[in-house]
Order: sequence, then structure tokens, then C-alpha cells
Amino acid sequence: GGTFTLLPDGTATLEHYDNVENSNESTHEFGKDSELTAALIAVGTTLRSVGALSVTVEYNGYGDSGGVETITLQWPGPPGALPASIAIPRADSGSVTSSSPGKEPRVDIRARPFDDAIENLLYDAIELSGHSGWENNDGGGGTFIVHADATASLEHSDNFTDTVNNSYTFG
Repeated sequence: GGTFTLLPDGTATLEHYDNVENSNESTHEFGKDSELTAALIAVGTTLRSVGALSVTVEYNGYGDSGGVETITLQWPGPPGALPASIAIPRADSGSVTSSSPGKEPRVDIRARPFDDAIENLLYDAIELSGHSGWENNDGGGGTFIVHADATASLEHSDNFTDTVNNSYTFG
């Protein structure tokens, strides 16, 4: 889009802009010494107990909504039985329950359905990697993989529209 203006002195100006859809991609690794350590150990133990190698979560969103699209376990051979539930400590402040003044807060470690627990872990990883609000406006998405060795990786893309402005004078 733009504006072409013919001026009284016989010159003209053209102001032109292009909106370009774009994305920023980043990769984040979470190991046994990260803020997600306890949760990764719980997931790794569960994955090993059912014989799975890893769990992969695909997520996407835009326009102020979004969420998990798929959760898939990877197996070394024929698929095994899916875990029904898992107790994963939450990394965010919403997981800490109240305690008496002067005492350490207690972390919420309730058993949750496996898919719900993995989804909560994904959202913790997204927040820790600095991508809060990824589902807003042009949105974002990515892939989160938790391995049976209690490590994880997050590949995330934030989508955005970039405007390129050009101004020309003729005459």
C-alpha cells in the first residue's frame, strides 16, 4: 500500500509500504540442572517405565488463542501402553501452595493425567524460555521434546508482521 502525491511544483512523492509475514525461531535446551529438573526427572522416569524414548508436543496459536495440537510418544519398536497419569512438580508460581509464615512453600506435586501434565510442562518451558504470550497477535508455535534421559528441547517460532516503508520523490 501507499500514497502517491502530485505536488504543485510539479514534483511527486510516493510513500510505499509492504507488510511482510515473518518469524523469529529459537531453540532452548533444558537439562538436569535447569529450573525444570524435577519435572524432567519425573517425565523421564515415566517414559522409561513404559519403554518410550521421548514425548513430542506440537503447539500453535494466533489471534489470542492457541494450544497443544499433538502429543506423541516415540517408541523403540511397537508402541507400548501409554502412561495414565504422572506427578510432575510445576515450575511456575501457580504451583506453589501456601504454607505457614516463615516456612518454605510446598510445591504442588499432584498426579495429573499424562497429557495434561505434559501440556503444563510445555507451558512452563515456554515461559522459562521467554516466549510468554506466544499465542497473541500473529502468534507462534513450535515443538517440545522430553527425552527419557530427563532432558528436553524447545524449538519455538514467534510470528510477526513486519512493515517495510519506502519514500521516493520524483521531479
